[in-house]
Amino acid sequence: MGTVEGYVVNTSASLVQGASVNAYVLNCVGGGCSGSTTTDAGGYYVIANLNIPAYGNVTVYASKDPASGVGYGQADVFFAAFVNVTVCQPPGQPALVAEPDTHYPNATLEWTSGVDPNGLTTHDEFQFNNQPIENVTSPKSVSGLSYAVHAWRARTCNDWCCSAWSEDSFSVYNNAPSAPVLVDEPNTLSPTVALEWTSGTDSDGDVTYDQFQLNAGPVENATSPKTVSGLASPSYNTWAVRTCDALGACSAWSSDSFIAGVATVVPTPPPAPTPRPEFVPFCPIGVPAPTVLPCLVPYPPTPTPVPTPPVVTPAITPTPVPCEEVLVKEKAERERCERELAIVSAPEVVPPGPCFYEVPLAGRVSCDVAWLFLSAVLAAGLLVALKRRLAKSAFRTVRVVHRSWPHVTISNKFLAVLLVGYATAFALGVASIEVSPTGAVVAWYGKLVLEVFLAACLIVFAWLAGDKVFKKKKH
Repeated sequence: MGTVEGYVVNTSASLVQGASVNAYVLNCVGGGCSGSTTTDAGGYYVIANLNIPAYGNVTVYASKDPASGVGYGQADVFFAAFVNVTVCQPPGQPALVAEPDTHYPNATLEWTSGVDPNGLTTHDEFQFNNQPIENVTSPKSVSGLSYAVHAWRARTCNDWCCSAWSEDSFSVYNNAPSAPVLVDEPNTLSPTVALEWTSGTDSDGDVTYDQFQLNAGPVENATSPKTVSGLASPSYNTWAVRTCDALGACSAWSSDSFIAGVATVVPTPPPAPTPRPEFVPFCPIGVPAPTVLPCLVPYPPTPTPVPTPPVVTPAITPTPVPCEEVLVKEKAERERCERELAIVSAPEVVPPGPCFYEVPLAGRVSCDVAWLFLSAVLAAGLLVALKRRLAKSAFRTVRVVHRSWPHVTISNKFLAVLLVGYATAFALGVASIEVSPTGAVVAWYGKLVLEVFLAACLIVFAWLAGDKVFKKKKH
């Protein structure tokens, strides 16, 4: 086992009491590779039991806020190393001036150096990208920059220690020009053509030039118009142009194609279809009119002649709009209107029977008068039946009832009730006929049955109960 010992001093060569000391053995394996202690009043320290071999290297760090330092040493043959450490309070960090992004490959980098708190002499260290560190002063010029992101940093140092790094970065860019605009070259019979275009522009203001290529051939610098001759007949040719700037940035290719040895064939457009008149069928009053269904192709649709395609580039024939769906809807509307018209215009059919009520109100009133007469006859028949029934009564009250009618009090009331009920039934029958004229025949028969039934009930009642109801009042 070995030891390391020494003194901790400051930049004024004064011994530092109470400094923290840490020692590390380089290339150490196992235990005893590090140790720590504190300096005594004389600034002395010693760390024992280190696994340090003869001539082994050791690094010692010492600090006492805000100063710190590091020292390096090597053990002797007796496994002992002696390392003194100077602790230093570093200067402040330099203040960098941020470098803006630029289009140009040159830049001037500036900063303000840090200040040493103890007034010691300082200098600045500078590093650009991953280049070696160098002692420089602000400003620092750099040139030949590539189009990329560049990083730089600086720090301020005294003779014993340095501040932390201050860092910055910027970009060097080059925008490519815009793509050129080509003039479409039509098909031609000639083996020579003059190709034209408008060059792209560069947003950075760089000088530009155009590059030309025909049928994947060599790329060459060219200006518009570019004359090309000796084209095969017939042949399909593609040409392309791009715009580049003086710094080597180029736009995307703009391309066009044409056929040499074949004239341009313009297909004859098909004749415009004649619009068919809109379908507006007649509907009677009260029947809603159908929706107008326009048909944009001839009716019935006729096939559109297909133009003869050109020899090389076939023409595209537009497909006419089908009209079958419109025709189906139109037919359905026409049939609906015919049905509605037949319903509205058909004469009213009245079933046979007495008093058909197919006449206006005056005719219906005459029918009601006839019914009134019939009802009166039925009422008279009722009275005769009652009289005959009473004449056969066991109480022999026929003449009495006939001669002294006012003395029969109960019979008057009973007869009044019968007549009122009969009149009510008759009125209901007539009302049912007036309310439901379409069912006049049904109401007519219903009324007849009702009156016959009522008359029969009265006769039966008088026959069975006349002797008990129509009694003579005793004087």
